[in-house]
Amino acid sequence: MDRLTQAGHKTEVLPPTKRAFRAFVLGLAVFGIFPSAFPAQKTQSPQFENAPRVFSLPSATMQELRSEIAAGKLKDPALEQLRKDADAALLQKSLSVLNKSMSPPSGDKHDYMSLAPYWWPDPNKRNGLPYIRRDGETNPEIEQVPDHKNMDRVISATYTLALAYYLFGEEAYDAHATELLRTWFLNPETRMNPNLEFAQAVRGVNSARGTGLIETRDIYRLVDAAGLLRGSKS
Repeated sequence: MDRLTQAGHKTEVLPPTKRAFRAFVLGLAVFGIFPSAFPAQKTQSPQFENAPRVFSLPSATMQELRSEIAAGKLKDPALEQLRKDADAALLQKSLSVLNKSMSPPSGDKHDYMSLAPYWWPDPNKRNGLPYIRRDGETNPEIEQVPDHKNMDRVISATYTLALAYYLFGEEAYDAHATELLRTWFLNPETRMNPNLEFAQAVRGVNSARGTGLIETRDIYRLVDAAGLLRGSKS
């Protein structure tokens, strides 16, 4: 492969298609990605045996990007944005399913709970029950149970911190990411019970709906975050 010499360093000149793909990967990793963006990956060659164990990102490419960043060979606006986002994520305090005033029907605040957003009190009933659907109109009462919003915050901050740790190697990012994960998922005093039995409840109708599963649509990012954090001190 052709090479250029700059300031005494040999810099690899990538084919346009590979260069574009790597820029695409970096942009998506920083600004948002979906699991279907890349095909399932084949077994890595020995060259990439230490590549991160991720599922929605191409691990070999991520390893290449980290190596080039460490060597000072890669500059990109997406990296500047990632560092800004990660520094902001360091300010995200630890959150827990216990941070709600209302208890789920089980009486255990460790159980995740949320209210269906498009259901409102029936104006023709004295107590408003059962609630009726007003499609596309969000009932502000859902803010009374912040589990959904808080879990989204944990996922977003953890993913950003894990990505920044993997690419930049700064332990402050992984330390805070693991603290957020342990508080929400692992510590007995604060963790969420592993169920969605009380997700998207409709008052006067049910205590949960299968539709509540949609509230974990981004949880795949936590799987990637754990893979990016592998090998960190925390």
